[in-house]
Amino acid sequence: TYSKDKKLFKGINRMDQLFEKACFYKLIDSFKNSGYEAEEISSNEDGFPNKIKLLKTGIIHHLYFETIPDKLITVRNNSGKLKPDFTIELENGKFIIIDAKYKKLDMIKRFDYPDLSLKYLHGIGGKSGGFFNPIGLFVLFPGIEDSIEFYQNKEYDLYSDNPVYPSIGSIGLNFEDESQLLNNCIQKLLEIN
Repeated sequence: TYSKDKKLFKGINRMDQLFEKACFYKLIDSFKNSGYEAEEISSNEDGFPNKIKLLKTGIIHHLYFETIPDKLITVRNNSGKLKPDFTIELENGKFIIIDAKYKKLDMIKRFDYPDLSLKYLHGIGGKSGGFFNPIGLFVLFPGIEDSIEFYQNKEYDLYSDNPVYPSIGSIGLNFEDESQLLNNCIQKLLEIN
């Protein structure tokens, strides 16, 4: 039952905020479906988890919600602190950046791909400089049916024989069922690891 004083819903005043938190749990479910255990490491001032440790037989990844790992920093000129909705720090030092957008796919393709690419792929970097190694930038959006669409053409998308990284795409989520496309996408990105 929805209630603003419950921990899971605290601070939610708009549908896009509810969608972001629902996507957070979809991401955790995707890792659990791949055999990972999830352990809360820290939470924000509202008590909502903002760092999750994902463990599987000696492999440790971290999922961040609205914060970035300590080794990263905003490098974009004249901006505040950039915080993607979700940052997945893989054990090998690579990153997957995911943003939740409560809007239609055509708007994401027209406006969000260029903005998010500049903001997160070029506006965030390692504190010590160099390349911070993002292997994916994905946008999650609400869909009637699960769907996936890539920015790269089919010959170079994540599922091709010649994928180009970072892989950029959008995944439509239907919250009625398990999100198999999200699960497959996460699994494919983890295989790069």
